Order: sequence, then C-alpha cells, then structure tokens
Amino acid sequence: MSNVETNTTSTVVDDLSFDIHYTAGWYYQPSDGENGGGSHMTNRTGSQAVFQFNGTGIEVWGTIGAWNVVGIPTSQYELTNQTVVKYRPPSMAPGVKGSKSLFYRSPILEYGPYTIKIINLGNETHDSIFGFDYFIYSIKAPSSTSDPSPSSTADSPSSGKTWPVSAIAGGISAIVFVFIVICGVAVYFIIRRHRQKYIGNRLLDISDGSSVGHGSEMSHLRVDPFLPPSYDEAIHTGSLTPTSTLPSLSPVSAKRLMS
Repeated sequence: MSNVETNTTSTVVDDLSFDIHYTAGWYYQPSDGENGGGSHMTNRTGSQAVFQFNGTGIEVWGTIGAWNVVGIPTSQYELTNQTVVKYRPPSMAPGVKGSKSLFYRSPILEYGPYTIKIINLGNETHDSIFGFDYFIYSIKAPSSTSDPSPSSTADSPSSGKTWPVSAIAGGISAIVFVFIVICGVAVYFIIRRHRQKYIGNRLLDISDGSSVGHGSEMSHLRVDPFLPPSYDEAIHTGSLTPTSTLPSLSPVSAKRLMS
C-alpha cells in the first residue's frame, strides 16, 4: 500500500492511499492539521469511500469544520456483517476546526477480511461538507478469538517438554568441563601434599643422622687425609768403620794419565 504506516498491531491508511475507492464528488483539500497534509472532502450527498482490509477492527478519522462554513454533515458507516452506524459531529464554533476527530470505531472482530463503506448523508436543509482523513485498522489476530482453550492447552505441554538439542549438549559439556577441572585441582593438591611430606621426612632424617640406604653406610665410613709415601734415599754416604775391608789401591798420578 501507498501512504500506509504499519506497526506490530495496527496500520494507518491515509486518505491518499490507492486502496481507498472514492465515488464521484470527492476532492482533496491540503491542510497542515490533517494526517499526511490534507483530507478528502465532499459536499455531495451520497458520496462514498470504500476500503477492504484483513484485521480485527477498524476506526475512521476525519475533520470537523465550523458549522457556518461546512455545516454539520451526517455520515453513515457500513461494515461487513455489522450493524450500520450513523454519526453526526458536534457543532464547531466559527473559525474553529476539529482535526483528527474520531468518527467511527468498530467492535472487536474475528480476524478475517472485511469491507467498510463511508457514505455522506449531508443534513436536513442543504448539502454540507464532510471531511475524511484516514483509517486505522488492527492487523494482529488474537490467538484467543477462535478457540482459546484447545490452543492454550495444546501449546503448553509441547513448550514445557521440548528442549533444544543445542541447549542439552551445552549443558552436558559444561558439566563435564567442571568435573574435569575439579578432578585436576584435587589431583594437583594431593600430589603437592605428598611431595611436601616426603621432603619434610627426608630433611628430618638428615638432621637426625639416621639416613637409610647408601646414605647410612657412607655416614659410618672414615676418610683419612692423604699423605704422600716415604722413600729411603739410596745414597752411599761412606762407611763409618775406621778400618776398611777393601784392598788398598795405589793413587793414580796425573802425570801418568797424561802420557
């Protein structure tokens, strides 16, 4: 649609929308006070505006002019399978205009397709000017409209029993991870405690001189200082005996040796 504003619950359809079908006698009147910058006006009795929609309700908004200018027009609203409603606006003082005034509001409907028809009835004395600005219709289908009890009871068990596979896998992974971390921390502290106890016992044994194994045997060994071996001098210093037992030798003269 053109000239349509939509949110999650309702849609605004301006009078310039091509989805609105006007009969002869309508004209567009620009104005700053109206939605979209203007509204559709008619002074012809019997002029119609027709709009089709899918929803659960609809409202008709328009413009009320001063009675001395536009008179007090009566309009009629026909909605599919609903009672025909007529509306006569309050009298506006000269120089006063009622922009964005509510002309018609339907009852709450069962969601589906509907057609609304606006008819200008004029007034009793002369043709007056009727101003239409925009529609607002509900587009949200109530879940409780058609059959609330079965739908609510059917949806509740499925939503309560169904768990996403990703959520289950994530929960199992988290539990396994926490278990592994706890086991790792416990093993670490057990090993650390046994190691500290073993080191403490070793230090106590060394301080008491009661070591076991090879350390005990080595603690009773005696190590003497190293001394170099003594040697007897094999040097002949001569005999202290006054009388030699060796035969006497004649002295050798130097002269003889040189000849």
